[in-house]
Amino acid sequence: MKREVQIILKSRHDRAGEAPEISEITARGFYEITADGIHRIIYDESQQVQDEKGNIVTVNAQNTVQIFEQKVEITRSGDATSHMIFSQGNTHPLKYNTPYGIIEMEITTNNLDKSINEKVIRLKVDYDLNMENQTLSRSSIEYNIDIL
Repeated sequence: MKREVQIILKSRHDRAGEAPEISEITARGFYEITADGIHRIIYDESQQVQDEKGNIVTVNAQNTVQIFEQKVEITRSGDATSHMIFSQGNTHPLKYNTPYGIIEMEITTNNLDKSINEKVIRLKVDYDLNMENQTLSRSSIEYNIDIL
């Protein structure tokens, strides 16, 4: 059975020599537990971002967060697509498909914390985003999900 949820997503990206990039998004979506026990949250997101020419554009995405016993997968589809896999202490490839081409990176999960009960889901992931054997950013995402 699908239930409605209220989502607060906080993200932080620390890049060497730059001020941290911090964002917070609030959205509504749906939550379900699949027949095989996967916790799935689906929500739409709309963000204002700066393109390569410095123009502010709106980027729309549908996001699916799947919480497994030992890993979390986040899939984005829309103007840009990606499939991120987070599992404690492991590195996974990431292909970030943008209107300007595909960017190939890797995600190394440093810490994965999750808490799920009947009313609330808390998820925090600390990870490194790497490209060509170099760390682009030390990042974190934190989901606070209230099940309505």
